[in-house]
Amino acid sequence: MRLSLKFKLNLGHLLLAIPLESQTQSDPLLVTVALLKEVFASGKSLTDCPQRTLPTHCIPERLKKYLYETKEVPWYGKTKKRRVLNVRKYEFLIYKLLKKGIDSGEVFFETAVASKVLRRTWLIGNSGNKKTRLLKA
Repeated sequence: MRLSLKFKLNLGHLLLAIPLESQTQSDPLLVTVALLKEVFASGKSLTDCPQRTLPTHCIPERLKKYLYETKEVPWYGKTKKRRVLNVRKYEFLIYKLLKKGIDSGEVFFETAVASKVLRRTWLIGNSGNKKTRLLKA
């Protein structure tokens, strides 16, 4: 299994469980995270969402060129080349931007509530000596 897929499988569940806040009101990253939470809570994937509904205003312009691919799509009985968003790269970039925001202190969560949620989420279905040692540390 690819490493990015492993990250996304685990981070999606954590994203649902952790209430995030920001120092700036109506932070574009948190608007995007709210959409991800809504999609994941309904049991869907980002590939099920229309690309027009995915917010891209939190993505730096210098990174947008890496998220789009040129594909041939059906267009009134013909095919046309269109730039389409690679939703797998998009989701991974949102997680990366979220980590950057948490590291900088721009995005945060209530530690008392979040630590309980993290422990509960981490322990469900994950019995292992290594993970137990990490939680005790």
